[in-house]
Amino acid sequence: MRLNKFISNSGICSRREADKFISMGLVKVNGKVITKMGYKIEPKDIITFDEIKINAENLVYVLINKPKGYILSKKNQYKKNITQLINIENSSKLISLHNSNRKSMGVLFLSNDQAFVDNLKNSKNPIKKILDITLDKKLIKSDLEKIKKKIFSKSHFKRNKEVINFVSGELKNKVGVETFYKDINEIFNFFEFFGYKIISSDVSVWGPLTKKKLERGQWRFLSKDEISILKML
Repeated sequence: MRLNKFISNSGICSRREADKFISMGLVKVNGKVITKMGYKIEPKDIITFDEIKINAENLVYVLINKPKGYILSKKNQYKKNITQLINIENSSKLISLHNSNRKSMGVLFLSNDQAFVDNLKNSKNPIKKILDITLDKKLIKSDLEKIKKKIFSKSHFKRNKEVINFVSGELKNKVGVETFYKDINEIFNFFEFFGYKIISSDVSVWGPLTKKKLERGQWRFLSKDEISILKML
């Protein structure tokens, strides 16, 4: 295994940051400073970063159907921390692909694989998200058309159709969105621009991931196929 990958897998930093630390002479293998890029290590090697021994972690990839009111934080003082719902060792080291706030619900991907998450964040490929948004008041149809125009005009992926409509059978304060926007918060900003506050959002689909068969608050490990698909994005 390459040294930078080992460091990244430990959860300390991304692979790119590991390269930087290696070049700065902060990493030792068996007591010897290594600055060579692409250096390969053996399972028996002892690796230290800034004089502290690094232990490789088992990489985990988790999908949770996030309940409203929970946030992801490395601090333990929050009563509703997402990590409290995930019964695995070192759950506090899990990081999220996108920002999640107390208003958000539904599909949320978490992992301790910093490099994997960074690659997804920096992906230039369009990734489909489907979500329902609940507003603080009824959405006027003329405002809906204005919001649609904003969303379409600012879209980064013109070939991929953005869809936004009222949710059938629901009050007019609930809309369904199918989007390829990288940051869902951009969609929220368009509603707020026209005077609508976001009460909650519920993501049902994020790329290959869905909340199907997951009750609110439940989680599971990703399958090998799901991980492989995410790696291709």
